[in-house]
Amino acid sequence: MPKSPHPLKHSKTLNTTDLHAHTSVNSACIKLYTQQLSLIKATEHGVINDINETFLHEYRMGIRKTRVLLSELKWLLPNTSHLKFSAFFNWLNKITGSKRDIDVFIINLLSLETLLPKALHDEFLTLQAHLVATQQTLHQALKEELQGAAYNTKLAEWEFFLNHELAEQSQLGKNHTLKHTADLTLKKALNRLIIKGDAMTPASTPEALHSLRKNCKKLRYLIEFFQTLYSEKKTTNFIQHIKALQETLGMLHDAHVQREHLLSFSEELIAQHHYKHSPKIIPILLEILDKQATKSSLNFSKSYTDFVACADDIKEHYFK
Repeated sequence: MPKSPHPLKHSKTLNTTDLHAHTSVNSACIKLYTQQLSLIKATEHGVINDINETFLHEYRMGIRKTRVLLSELKWLLPNTSHLKFSAFFNWLNKITGSKRDIDVFIINLLSLETLLPKALHDEFLTLQAHLVATQQTLHQALKEELQGAAYNTKLAEWEFFLNHELAEQSQLGKNHTLKHTADLTLKKALNRLIIKGDAMTPASTPEALHSLRKNCKKLRYLIEFFQTLYSEKKTTNFIQHIKALQETLGMLHDAHVQREHLLSFSEELIAQHHYKHSPKIIPILLEILDKQATKSSLNFSKSYTDFVACADDIKEHYFK
């Protein structure tokens, strides 16, 4: 059984970094990277021991935010270091993805149980048991990776790099104020998102919509990094619009991924003779997921329009 959500008490602290206009670019970069490393280390024990699915969510948040920094502020790192650590965090993102996907799938499946006919209760329990067994297998594989020498060595190298090598490179970014760097970074990320968003149509593929969702996450994280440099009211409002768009795209993505998983798990259960006949529960669940996707598609247009209107206001006063 999946564990009920339990927000981490330290999460708010580890996701708050006050940067100011007088902060050097290099110092700000180190603070932001260190903040994410602290989040990764603080949640690592909970991930390894599978204490709560929220730990893996927060752990992956630290990974994703680090990857955004590595991507958007790559010029602050020597090229060899950038390539080395980008590869490491890309690998971390990949090995944690499957476990996170099934965590979300099981949580969503439990929320759908009340929508199913009582006659399908046994089929539901069979599917649930298979998902939980798969979840446990994925957790064990992830646990072994996070307790392995390769992971711990690379994470220690990253920490040493931040505390010593990067800290010593005070010349990096010296020709740019932090506000100037933030303006340019946010403007580029926002323009990329709008170009991609404007190209979306009712015929856009799930992959294209997911790519747009990743752009939303990237822009949101960047604004959260630099929000103390701007008007709190403006940035808070803008973040809310990004979150609304991101959540709509997230529901679309989850429905697509869960549909693919459901078909795959159904084939596995039939092949392993867990179902005597073709399960009736699968087409019903697929129909529910399709309805969720349709509803999210209808919400996308409004969410995106509201976001663009807010973005136009932001661009007029900031990120110039």
